Amino acid sequence: MDYIPLRMGASGPAVRQVQRILARLGYPVGKIDGRFGVRTLRAVVAFQSAHELPVDGVVAANTWMMLERHMDGIEPVEEEVRVSLPMVPPEAPMPTEPLPVPPSPPMPSEPPPQVTPQPMPMEPELPAQPPVVREPKPVMPQPGVWVKVSGT
Repeated sequence: MDYIPLRMGASGPAVRQVQRILARLGYPVGKIDGRFGVRTLRAVVAFQSAHELPVDGVVAANTWMMLERHMDGIEPVEEEVRVSLPMVPPEAPMPTEPLPVPPSPPMPSEPPPQVTPQPMPMEPELPAQPPVVREPKPVMPQPGVWVKVSGT
């Protein structure tokens, strides 16, 4: 069987088939729309890494064969598949080497310095203000209203 290599930018039923299989296996591909985008690329790379395949993000023959092992219950792609690939200038060849795996961050050779917590600066205290004394308002009697005044 001839395997159509699929890479970022490809679209069509074959990409949709890859997306279905990857989604069924638990690899998030986003919307199953037949477009090989960033989420499909990440899922392919994760699948390749998990199955000890060359991690290049391209669904070539070895990745197709591994995916076929997981196709039970998924409707197959038609025999004749048309795939649209992005236009690439002839002077810019597609990379054939696997994608580089970023190195793990180096472990520190000595423990980090201990930091002593410092108390938070307090707001400056304002000088004490004398209490405000308010004089009671005099009660003015109303015509026909008795007011009891104490202390007199």
